[in-house]
Amino acid sequence: SYLSYMGVDTSQDIDSQTYTQNMTFGDYFAQQAVGQMQSTYALLDKANEEGFTYDASEELANFEADLNAAASENNVDASTYLTQLYGDEATLDHIKTYYSNYVVSTMFQNHISESFDITDDEIDTYYEDNKDTYDLVDYRIFTVNADIPEDTTESDETSESLTDEEKAAQDAEKEAQTTAAMAEAKATADAFLAEVTDEDSFIKQCAIHDSSYADASASLKEDAAKSSISPTDVADWLFDASRNEGDTTVIENTSNNSYAIVYFIDRKINDAPTANFRQIVVAADTSAEDTDAASEEAKNKADDLLAQWTAGDATEDSFSALAKASSDDSYTSSNVGLRTGVSASALSTELSDWLLDSSRQEGDTTVIQNGNYYYVLYYVSAGDAKWHEDIESALHSQKLSDYMTALKKDYTVKDTRANLKYLELEKAAAETESETTSESTDESAESTDSATTDTSETTAE
Repeated sequence: SYLSYMGVDTSQDIDSQTYTQNMTFGDYFAQQAVGQMQSTYALLDKANEEGFTYDASEELANFEADLNAAASENNVDASTYLTQLYGDEATLDHIKTYYSNYVVSTMFQNHISESFDITDDEIDTYYEDNKDTYDLVDYRIFTVNADIPEDTTESDETSESLTDEEKAAQDAEKEAQTTAAMAEAKATADAFLAEVTDEDSFIKQCAIHDSSYADASASLKEDAAKSSISPTDVADWLFDASRNEGDTTVIENTSNNSYAIVYFIDRKINDAPTANFRQIVVAADTSAEDTDAASEEAKNKADDLLAQWTAGDATEDSFSALAKASSDDSYTSSNVGLRTGVSASALSTELSDWLLDSSRQEGDTTVIQNGNYYYVLYYVSAGDAKWHEDIESALHSQKLSDYMTALKKDYTVKDTRANLKYLELEKAAAETESETTSESTDESAESTDSATTDTSETTAE
C-alpha cells in the first residue's frame, strides 16, 4: 500500500512513528490535511467572491454510492463506517458538506489554472534557463571494471580477536589492492581511448575488449535525459555546453570501482511528438474466477460504448459526456476523458502506435486493449513537441503554486483544542529562523560599525 511505501506500519499508532527528526507520521498527515482544508476554503471563498458556481450533485451522489458500498462490505451503515474510519465527529452530513466544497473548490482551481496564459516567449526563456532538463543526448559508453580480489575478510567472530594493528594492516592491504586494481583499469581505459579516432573505432574497441559488445548497438545510448545518466560525472560531462561531436573522455566511478570511456555523438531538444485525445477506461474484473470471461466482458462493454457514441451525435462533446458517465477510471471521468500533450514515454506501445501514427485524423476512434484495461479512444489533435508541452505544464504549475500561496496567506490555523502538534514545531522553527536572521543582522551591523570606526581613526591620524 501507499502507506507502507512511505514507511508507515499500519498495525501501529502513527503518532508513535517517526517521519522526520521532530515530526511523527501523525503530525505529517495532520499537516497535509489542514493544508488541504486551507486550500479548499480559500478557493471556495474566492469562487464565491467571483461568482463562480458549480453543481456538485452528481459527484456527491457517486461519493455516497461508493461510501454505501464500502460500508455494506463491512456490514455497517455509512454513518458507522465513517465514525470507525475518522472518529466521532465525522458525521455523514459533515463529510458530505466538506466533499461538496472540495469538488467546487477543485473545479474553481481548474478554472483558474486554465485562465493562465503561457506565451511562447515565456516558454523559450524557460527553456534557455533550463536546457539540461529538456535536452537529450546520444552517446556511446564502455565500462572498465577494476579487478579487485574477492574480500577475504575474517568472519566477525574471528575479526574480533584481531588486534587494532592487525585490523589496520588488513584494511591497508585491501586499500592497496583496490588502488592497484583501479590503476590497472585506468591504464586499460586510457589504452582503449588512445585507439579511438571516430565512432567506428570506438565500436571496434568495445568489441575487442568485450565480446558481448560485438553488436554495435551495445555501447549506444540514444535520447538520454540528464537525470537518467549515471554516474553524475558522466551526465555533467555529456551536458557541458562546450561538448562537440566526437569528444571523448575517461571518467572514474569510485562508487563502482570502474572507469567509463565515453564518446559524445549529439545533443538535441526533446521534440518527441505528443497527442491530445479523450479516453474511456473499461477495467476487467481481475478478481473473477474466469479472467478470460471477465476480459471478454470488458471488451464487449468497450465496444458497446463506442457503438453507442457512433449511433448518437458522434462529436467530441458527446464523447466527453460518455467518458464522464461511463469510465471506470475516476480521474478520466472527472476530467471528461481529456489527456493533452501525451508522448510515447507515457503510453503503452499499443496506445502510442495508434495515437502517434502520422495518419491519425481528428475524430478517429478505436478500442485498444492494454493489460486488464480496454481504452475507447477519441483522437483530438497532435500536441506540441514534448519539450514545449513539459515546459508549458511546469509554468502552469508554478503560476498555480504562486496563486495559491498568495490566496492562502491570510488563512491562519487556530488549534483551539491543542491537537495539532506540528503547529508548535512550525512556530519553533520560525522563531529559530528569526533569531538566526537577527543575529546575522547584528553581526553585520557590528562589522559595519567596526569598519566605520577604523576608517574614522585612520582619517584622524
